Amino acid sequence: MVRDIHHESTLAERSYFDPEGDNEIGASGSADESHTPLSWRGDPNETLADWAIVIVTNELETVTYNVHKNVVCFGSRYSRYFAKVMTNGGSSSNVKKSNRKGGVTPFTKVEMDQKDADNFPIVLDYMYASCSYMASSGTIATATSNLTAPTLTSVGTDEECSNPSSIDGIRTENAVSLRYLAKLFEIEPMILAVNKFIQKDLDFTTGPTYLCAAAEYKDSRLMESAQRLCAENIEEINSKALMKLPLNLFRTVIKSLESFEDDNKHLSCFLSELVCRYLEKHRDNLTAGLLLEFTDPILMPYIASEAAIGFTALIKELHCDDAKSHWDDLVALGRRCAQAVVREYGWNDFCVDAAIKEYLMNMKNAPNESGPKTQIDSLLFATSFAAALDQAQEDFEELHMEQEKLQGMVSVLHETVVLLEKASEKKDQYLEKQNRALEAARNEIQRLQDQILDEKSQQVHRHLMPQYSEDSAFSPSIKKLVSPSRLVELDIHAKKKTKRIKELRTKNEMRSHSLLP
Repeated sequence: MVRDIHHESTLAERSYFDPEGDNEIGASGSADESHTPLSWRGDPNETLADWAIVIVTNELETVTYNVHKNVVCFGSRYSRYFAKVMTNGGSSSNVKKSNRKGGVTPFTKVEMDQKDADNFPIVLDYMYASCSYMASSGTIATATSNLTAPTLTSVGTDEECSNPSSIDGIRTENAVSLRYLAKLFEIEPMILAVNKFIQKDLDFTTGPTYLCAAAEYKDSRLMESAQRLCAENIEEINSKALMKLPLNLFRTVIKSLESFEDDNKHLSCFLSELVCRYLEKHRDNLTAGLLLEFTDPILMPYIASEAAIGFTALIKELHCDDAKSHWDDLVALGRRCAQAVVREYGWNDFCVDAAIKEYLMNMKNAPNESGPKTQIDSLLFATSFAAALDQAQEDFEELHMEQEKLQGMVSVLHETVVLLEKASEKKDQYLEKQNRALEAARNEIQRLQDQILDEKSQQVHRHLMPQYSEDSAFSPSIKKLVSPSRLVELDIHAKKKTKRIKELRTKNEMRSHSLLP
């Protein structure tokens, strides 16, 4: 029997059975509505939470978070810390667990600072991946769960799960706290995610913030990175943020500059202004030792003029006993500051009368004081006056050296002129000698030309016949042998020949004159 192929294809295209039915699916709800996102938020009876984490702050306040063991201990972003505690695989001194009696939910108690407690919900949000859900039947399922219960099945893909490198709610102010919590609870994906955020966020603006936070959490690796960033880019770092640094951190950044270029005048002047503003802002920490430490010539070989004025004012604010114990070093610092001011504004602007009046006024206000405070005023007066004198002396010596150089240049110029005059005189003598030699050569050439002409003329005469006069053109003996008519012909021929010889001689002379210059 032959089968009707066309009839079979028509049957295949028809739909004789509806997979959704009329009321079958609607009775239990759609596939999407049968699952709700799994969360630690909400009523634990509704979310089926099976463990509680109790956060205790240093203010003796507690907050309870109801979580799911399979997410916290076995999820894709699980915590090794909670896994060991909740599965009895480990213990901690700051963790307490209740016994499950009468249906009481077991709990873990963790103590932390208030700011870390405020960031703990971000940690829980990170662990609860977006691919976790709770079925309508009350079964909890996660996409990456490693539990083997038959009701726990994988329903998510990598694209559907949230990016493990992304943390909602992380920012500069809480990044170090989240890094601390991630390390505390041993959540490796979160540690990496926080590190990547800090790597991108650590810049000139946020560097001081991370430095303070890293020091507070004793995070040595992050502290070293933030410190290096601030030190290597101190001119670009926000100065207001640097002013807010604690003294120990500011000292760390400043001392790091000792390994930089030793003779960088621009950086040294910038550093002097920065240190001066910091000490003026934190006067409570001001001591002679601190001032001398921050202005050490090795760290700060150059002092800007404005900073020098500020340092001078800070020296006057030092406690008397403190200043006396560092007297010699303060004298050196005062001298450096005075020299910086004088170099900038010049010694001509230093008014001796005004300086003396100010000094005498200070003495008048404290006539009975002869201790270190008076000595400090005397020090500042003396160093200022000495700096002005030193600068004046340096300017005089520099001017004197310039004058000596100028005199030396004039002397060299004079010697050069003398040498040029001698060279010119020698040149004239040489030219005169050459002219005489040239004239002698010309005379010699003319003599040789005349000699050549005479020689050529003599050569022409040697080839000519003997000359006779018209009356005696021929000898008497010849006349006897030749007839008179023949003599006439010969005589005419002789005259023509003589004329021809003269013409040739004239042409030769003209040709010789035209060939010779």
